Amino acid sequence: ERYKEDVIKPFYKNHFQGFNRQVILVDVLTALEHGKARFDELIETLTGLLNSFEYGENALLRRIISPAIDKVALVASKVDHVGPDGQHALNQLLSDMLRRSRQHFQFERIEHELFAVAGIATSKAGRLNDGTIVLDGYLESGQKVRVGAPSVPAQLPNDKQWQTGFEFPQFVPHFSAADSPLPHIRLDQLLEYLLGDKLK
Repeated sequence: ERYKEDVIKPFYKNHFQGFNRQVILVDVLTALEHGKARFDELIETLTGLLNSFEYGENALLRRIISPAIDKVALVASKVDHVGPDGQHALNQLLSDMLRRSRQHFQFERIEHELFAVAGIATSKAGRLNDGTIVLDGYLESGQKVRVGAPSVPAQLPNDKQWQTGFEFPQFVPHFSAADSPLPHIRLDQLLEYLLGDKLK
């Protein structure tokens, strides 16, 4: 209780005063790459984080500051490192990871949406003649590469999938000033959800 009073409440007051929209960025791909223990830790961390806000009428945050958060965006990041099918699966996987927290949101009637987004798209998806989905992008060395689009589980991975493991390409931005505006994936949809009603 003393920790809540001396640390948590001042933190919320100093950093969230006046905010009523929240974005939670989740790097699901890195957690998948690092194995089941890291992945489970991410789920536990997210659940704890969302529980710490307690968005309902009796929420700690709502009792401390006003206005309360009324809209939450749950965002799977770095989706430019998978193909279009993988982006859809990633969105479904994030939903599965946050199932308990989303049930709480629904019960408290807190508006929330799931997104799979890349603020800057560092790859370009394409399809070969045989139907294979590929990604073109640049590595940190500056080398341009083409790789097969990796698959992403649409639900919590099973033991067999964990044994096989997951690996995703590590693309980096490779743009010049002439490329402005930079390509993105669904960043406009995320901004519309968060701010659209404020701009009308």
